[in-house]
Amino acid sequence: MSKSSLLEVKELVVEYAVREGRLRVVDRASLEVPEGIIMGLVGESGCGKSSLIDAIMGTLPPNGYITQGQILFKGKDLLKMSKNELRKIRWEKIAMVFQAAQNSLNPVLKISEHFIETVKAHNGNLSNKDVLRKASELLEMVKLEPQTVLNSYPHELSGGMKQRVIIALSLILDPELLILDEPTSALDTFTQSAILDMLKEIYRNKRISMFIVTHDLPIVAKIAHKSAVMYAGKIVEIADVRTLFYNPSHPYTKALIEAIPSIVGDLSNRKPIPGNPPSLLNPPSGCRFHPRCPYVMEICKEKEPPFFEVDDKDKVACWLYSKENRG
Repeated sequence: MSKSSLLEVKELVVEYAVREGRLRVVDRASLEVPEGIIMGLVGESGCGKSSLIDAIMGTLPPNGYITQGQILFKGKDLLKMSKNELRKIRWEKIAMVFQAAQNSLNPVLKISEHFIETVKAHNGNLSNKDVLRKASELLEMVKLEPQTVLNSYPHELSGGMKQRVIIALSLILDPELLILDEPTSALDTFTQSAILDMLKEIYRNKRISMFIVTHDLPIVAKIAHKSAVMYAGKIVEIADVRTLFYNPSHPYTKALIEAIPSIVGDLSNRKPIPGNPPSLLNPPSGCRFHPRCPYVMEICKEKEPPFFEVDDKDKVACWLYSKENRG
């Protein structure tokens, strides 16, 4: 399995112009999505995850700006490309399944027309017959009956079926990277589990790299090989998933895992994270987690921690792992 970097985000800053001033929602974030794996990005709602992937896909709202950084796809900076160059990469090389994407289907078009229109917008060489043949194969891959679904309108499908259609639609142009933002939101638990099993099967069959963004740690545990953890606009830890769950380094990651409810075991052992996430308009000095951290030191309040390497795999932005504190 190749570990070369397919997508690399370097020192990315995303800001929104709001009435109160400049809201920095992504603050010098850096991460890599290696080729050939499923990468996760996890953190509480409002921490900047969706803004980071909107920056990657060029779908920031009109008041959103990238003020610093690079977004490299196979070594080429997306932020320096022309609109035509970007058009050839986005959807053809990098496809996206947006949050609550099932609501984005056009209600007056049949599912077959969605596939045809998508391909026509990017690749006019395929005939409608070839598009529908490929669409049928993809719908079978996502466990849907092609003849029924292709002739249906979106309102005739359940939420889980529409989500499967969107995932199939995102694969119609054979992208190298599939980005999914909260792919199981607004779905019942049974359907969520089925969608995740389906994504794992797509990964096994197509070996497509995936970048899954979620606030739900169990999703990362079930499907991802490696994950980054985000807090208040900052990436605070990057590790393989087994390390993340069994030996987390950052106090925030530890707190997230301790807060996960379980259907087995004593619920009284679950610990909610004390306090609230900071305002991104006026974040605390130093480490942004320090007001909620049980291990806080004076340096945490004064200086922002850089990344420290832990066991050659885990990278963590926490002063507990500086040479002085590790001895």
